[in-house]
Amino acid sequence: MEKFTFKEYENGVRFLHIYLPYWTATAVSISVAVGGAHELPNEYGLSHFVEHMLLKGTTKHTKEEIDKQLRALGAYKNGVTSLDSTKYYYKCITTNFEKLLQIASESFFDVALNENTFENERAVIIEELLKRNTNIYDVEDVIFQKDDRRGERVLGPLNNLKNFKIQDVKSFIDKHYHSKNLVICIIGDIPFEDSEKLVDTYFVKRIKAGNTGNVLVEPWIIKKPNMISMPSNTPTTDFKIIFRGSHKSTIKYDAVVVVLKNLFNGMGGRLLKKLRDENGLVYETNLFVGSNYYKTAWSEISLKASTQNVENCILAVAELVNDLRTVHVGDDELEEAKAKNLYLKEPMIPTVELSNYFCGRIITGLPVFSNAEFYETIQKVTAEDIYNFIHQSWTPNNLYMLSYGAIQNKNMFELFKSKIISS
Repeated sequence: MEKFTFKEYENGVRFLHIYLPYWTATAVSISVAVGGAHELPNEYGLSHFVEHMLLKGTTKHTKEEIDKQLRALGAYKNGVTSLDSTKYYYKCITTNFEKLLQIASESFFDVALNENTFENERAVIIEELLKRNTNIYDVEDVIFQKDDRRGERVLGPLNNLKNFKIQDVKSFIDKHYHSKNLVICIIGDIPFEDSEKLVDTYFVKRIKAGNTGNVLVEPWIIKKPNMISMPSNTPTTDFKIIFRGSHKSTIKYDAVVVVLKNLFNGMGGRLLKKLRDENGLVYETNLFVGSNYYKTAWSEISLKASTQNVENCILAVAELVNDLRTVHVGDDELEEAKAKNLYLKEPMIPTVELSNYFCGRIITGLPVFSNAEFYETIQKVTAEDIYNFIHQSWTPNNLYMLSYGAIQNKNMFELFKSKIISS
């Protein structure tokens, strides 16, 4: 059975240890609470630029030398930048973990900032920006941002990328890479006491002290249009139907969310299959309900349809939403939805994805819990919980819509809104 241990050091560094005694591998995420949503306009793209630089060698070893050391340890590394944080993650067999953490510490604190590496990474990032797929994959692109940065929320605008200087990177690191913004998660079969000593040696004692950690503005304070369209000449149209939430994440809330998702995709699958068979429509739909780094919940219904049949598909989703709003879920359906989460009873695996996930939840103030705790909470979800959640969140006043495709008709928003039961 996994064991969770959380510690906050005196200087503010936060450390989550998850002991998995049945594995022989260990993963670690070293996360900094700074991302695209923290940047000022002249800094847009710097979080991601810094991530690149911290993975390109140190003052003691070149990138090639570090890569060779990692291969010798049977380890690997990578990084990722999002709106809320920048994460550097590593994994290896546990017997080599201290050597791995030593390399991770050197990469984090002894970054080599020279002109050649800097210009090479500038070119790589600009190429990444130019190749990006600007679509509506992330609701945060348009709903949660203070300004319109579609497709540039992490990579930054081209003008910034062309004009960043090495000093900008140094100043950004000095501003954000401090103890109050640092979160580390280690997951694997290394005992807590051993991990605690390693974290203290290689990170807590080396990190610059910070006064306060970064925070994010509540997203729904930001005024946004309820319908946002992005043109495309594709034969299909993607829609995201969004109900902003009125909840803060708790283990009970997340359990209700999971059961609701299973109910929606089960009932929705049957309804949409029926319409497809009867009308020859081509589409797919799924529900995402969750909390983001702002700790505010939202429900996101994704819909892809052939452009000529978008209206029928939107009406079908409206019918399904109303079904869930007006019909109390039966016991059999509820138990079937809960049973889809049996995987939570399986042992956790020490992956970098999990260590990143838990770091993200700590950074954003969301609760951290084990699979076993979560599974037990899911089993306690009632039909009344589902009913109350939907009636509090799925209302016309909470509705937003995004579209990406040939259809740019804002009447689609009014059509869908008019079909949603308001009481």
